[in-house]
Amino acid sequence: CDLWSVGVILFLLLGGYLPFEDEDEDRVFERTRNGEYDFHPTYWKGTSTTAKTLVTRLLTVNPNKRFGATEALKHDWILMGLDDTTMQKEVNIDKLRENVGTQQAKTTATSGDRVKELEENFAGYLERTKDTEKSRVQGSNAGDKAARRPNRKFEEDSKSGLPFDDCYELGEILGEGGYACVFRATHKRTGDIYAVKDVNTGVLEKSNKSALIDEIAAMKLLRGGPHIIRLFDVFEEPDHTFMIMEEMRGGDLLTRISDKEVYTEREARKTCKILFEAMDYIHKKKIAHRDIKPENVLMVEQDDDTSIKIADFGFAKRVPKVNCLRTLCGTAQYVAPEVLDLQSAGYDQRSDMWSVGVVVYILLGGYAPFEGPVQELARAICRADYCFHDKYWSDISDEAKEMISCLLQIDPEVRYSADDA
Repeated sequence: CDLWSVGVILFLLLGGYLPFEDEDEDRVFERTRNGEYDFHPTYWKGTSTTAKTLVTRLLTVNPNKRFGATEALKHDWILMGLDDTTMQKEVNIDKLRENVGTQQAKTTATSGDRVKELEENFAGYLERTKDTEKSRVQGSNAGDKAARRPNRKFEEDSKSGLPFDDCYELGEILGEGGYACVFRATHKRTGDIYAVKDVNTGVLEKSNKSALIDEIAAMKLLRGGPHIIRLFDVFEEPDHTFMIMEEMRGGDLLTRISDKEVYTEREARKTCKILFEAMDYIHKKKIAHRDIKPENVLMVEQDDDTSIKIADFGFAKRVPKVNCLRTLCGTAQYVAPEVLDLQSAGYDQRSDMWSVGVVVYILLGGYAPFEGPVQELARAICRADYCFHDKYWSDISDEAKEMISCLLQIDPEVRYSADDA
């Protein structure tokens, strides 16, 4: 499921808009479930067919045919030389800017909150879909640049038995959600600066506590991985859990791109390569991120466009075997078809590559491949109903379009993995 999300991000990076977006939430979910999206010419005219193919292979409804991270990394669009003339063409950035206002990061809410919100949004659609299926079966940010970053081997203070307050001094609030706040914090002994997520576990429901355990377990397993935000330490105290993480000072990917005067396919390619490398590592560790989107791709510094990291593992889950995941979670326009399919046998980390495909589509095209009301969105996703509109994709290379197509594959079995891309 993570690769579906990566497909959505790729779609956004290349097209400048979300593949499944629509004013009607029912249409959004429907298009997502059916894999319905288009490469609108207005936004995709300059994007290569190869890039679109990769998006397509990630946004493939069937997780068995969808590209994985390994496959995505091997895709022609990723392997193209940087001097290729197609990489010099500009991505439509005006359309991308239109999406920034409604796509700002929500990094501090607990996964339980977001699961609840997503399920509430899906509720009406799912009930209508279940009724239909039943009938069918029966009838037929930016921080201070001067802040000090850790530059030595980190020692986990939590192992000493000291409480959090003895080790860190909390500073300004960087963000807050229903059960959590993120603060900038200074280590009292070293003076190093971190981002600290303070989760009020005293008010968490059982499902939220379980999600927090999964999040921490995933981040610990991924320590040291390329382009992945690092979890340094965890203090578990009565009614509160403090997660010590590196601070990302450059804001999120979508905002960064929208602030640029010019954004080229070459730049999008560099971003995608980093994204694929991160996803390849995550998936080889048998973890599904399950919420890949531009808001969860963060910039390390304000003045560095190439240092990006995957963040927000609130939906992350270990994947011990194929298609073992069942929970409906993620962000509507980036959700893979198999996550929405009530008849599927489940899903796994391959759904992330669909999301990557959506992201790449947005990066190159400036808009999302799947848009519309909930039902239409779900239908579009499940059918991979999208296109590369000449207006936006005529200047994008065929290779880029092909890669997107390989990512936006309904069947996870044929969808590109990160290594393939």
